[in-house]
Amino acid sequence: MDRLWSDLRFAVRSAFSPRHRVVTVLAVLALGVGIGINTAVFSVLNTLLIRPLPYPNARQLTIITEYSASGAGALSTGADDGVSYPNLGDLQRRNRTFQRIAAYKFGLFNLRGAEGPEVVLGANLDAGLFEVLGVESGPDPIRPAIGRVFHDVRLGGPDEQVAVVTYGLWQRRFGGRASIVGSTVTVDGQPRTVVGVLPKSFQFPPTIPAGANVAVRAPEIFLPLGREESFTARGNRNYFAFGRLKEGIDLETAQSDLSRIARELAGEYPETNRDQAMLAADMQRHTSGHLRPALMLVAASMAVVLLIACVNAANLLLARGAGRSRELALRSALGASRGRVARQLLTESAVLAALAVGLGMILARWGLEALLAAAPANLDRMATVRIDGMVLLFAAGLGALTSVLVGAYPALALSSSPGVVLGGESTRGATAGRGSHAMRRALVTAEVALSLVMVIAATLLIRSYRAVEQVDGGFDTAN
Repeated sequence: MDRLWSDLRFAVRSAFSPRHRVVTVLAVLALGVGIGINTAVFSVLNTLLIRPLPYPNARQLTIITEYSASGAGALSTGADDGVSYPNLGDLQRRNRTFQRIAAYKFGLFNLRGAEGPEVVLGANLDAGLFEVLGVESGPDPIRPAIGRVFHDVRLGGPDEQVAVVTYGLWQRRFGGRASIVGSTVTVDGQPRTVVGVLPKSFQFPPTIPAGANVAVRAPEIFLPLGREESFTARGNRNYFAFGRLKEGIDLETAQSDLSRIARELAGEYPETNRDQAMLAADMQRHTSGHLRPALMLVAASMAVVLLIACVNAANLLLARGAGRSRELALRSALGASRGRVARQLLTESAVLAALAVGLGMILARWGLEALLAAAPANLDRMATVRIDGMVLLFAAGLGALTSVLVGAYPALALSSSPGVVLGGESTRGATAGRGSHAMRRALVTAEVALSLVMVIAATLLIRSYRAVEQVDGGFDTAN
């Protein structure tokens, strides 16, 4: 431990010595930029693809959709299609794999009151949808910020004319006052009693189709589903269903169950269900899975940028090491083993990597803010992207990795051939010098090659984007 502490102190002094200060700054800048952009990209990837959805036992949650086996969907082809309410009732009664299935229908609602008129996106919820999402139900329920939610609503019962609002709407429209619970808000001309406010952390699943004519895709007010003509229209597929799987049931088993029900309904109601199939999709994969190819491409590109930064820093350390041959020879003459010299050089690269991680976290925060500001408003879950413990762990891992990538070869090369005797260079030193120059040239060549690949790829992407923008849609797209 004493030796490690001694190596660390010497590494810090060496890094900021007048002789090495410029190399230290350049290496830290190169690595910091690489670590920063990789950390920012990982923050997005972690939120959209890795971190579980913010619901109790989120792995049990599924999206249940209907789609046409012939490929023609009600809203679009595939899993963005809704379900019809009569089919939903049959699903609830006949399934063997779900704890509960419930649905909702989104829409724009006109709010009126002392706060003035406002149009907000909202949703009419089928009985039990909050239960499916784990709000006030289950072993680890989501608790409202204040008040309560509604569950099994009986038509004509006390909960038929109620409303639940999100934390954001509560703060923005109602000033965050606790008296909101029990007050009345007029929704589409009908008085509604506000019974609860959802917690700040609650996010309604982003399942509203991307093609929907709404500016945002996060409902802010929730009402019980009342009597509607579509309750009896089996061909009207404008509801979006969630299901919670039973314990021990996997998605494949649930899909077999839905396929069985779809075949039964096709036989019983051929006019509306002959070509209809049903699909159970993991909720997280459904809401963010379409972004996986793009995110993985960006992550791979940023990994190449980090590799370029590591090659750059390694080259700087090799160049700095060429001027330290007398120091390293003196250490060797005083009895320092090859391993001892290598450990000192690796410690120095570790100090550079630690400084780069600190700089990278600052750049990652700035980069993430810029990324969120530039992202489309309707991009699923982007508003929840943040730097959390997993991201910090990732940044620390990048620091350790860059420490090895940057310091391994310089430490090996310089420790194996100190190359100098007191009084003048030896033959061994001349050989080592030529080898060091050859390696530095190879690193520069690799760096230029990787940079050229990135430039070509970026140019092709920009060219493709411009080509897509200039496609003639057959109508005037101005304004």
